[in-house]
Amino acid sequence: EALPPPRASRVRVMGDFGARWRLDQAHTAFDNTNGGFAAGLALWVDLNNPDAPFVLGLEAGVTGASNEGTLRGAYRTSLGAVVPQVGIVARWQPLDWLAPYARVAGGFGYNTWRLTPNNGGDTLGSEAFNGVGTAGLGVLVQTPRIFRRAGWRGGRLLRGVEGGMTLPGGGGITARAPPGDPDPELLPVEPTSLGTVNASGPYLRVLVGLAL
Repeated sequence: EALPPPRASRVRVMGDFGARWRLDQAHTAFDNTNGGFAAGLALWVDLNNPDAPFVLGLEAGVTGASNEGTLRGAYRTSLGAVVPQVGIVARWQPLDWLAPYARVAGGFGYNTWRLTPNNGGDTLGSEAFNGVGTAGLGVLVQTPRIFRRAGWRGGRLLRGVEGGMTLPGGGGITARAPPGDPDPELLPVEPTSLGTVNASGPYLRVLVGLAL
């Protein structure tokens, strides 16, 4: 039985996971290794023929990262970020199954910070937004169109690895008491700025997905 003709796949959907490291040593207050785990989702849409030797595409994605640690042995700390971005991907395909690429993206980060005393006192924290830029180099490995017999003419499995730099703006940290009525037996806590933490640093991520 003849297989249906292949179809070029302009859309790629991928999940990613990996590690992010921070150059600012202030991050050791939030993670004893000055790094953390990150995971996300990405959608790539090719602008020209996806089977051409050089392909230019658009990317939209979101990444979440989380760090936890201790501060001076008296506090538990946590720092989280959710980062939606859009960007451009330039892909070179010297072989049908191999595609090195370069990627630049920009967006914003929603950052949360928490400081909890070990003695069970109130948790202090804050939320803040900042701009985020990302630049990286990677390589995709693409299977043949193995789903053609099932009628999915463009489907391919994707695996990849990418390394690069995250370049966000400084995130301000402000200690605020939790919302609600204050405890009348405690002194009131006014919001206090504790400075900024620079989240710039290298990252390494693994990608797994599908060409649709």
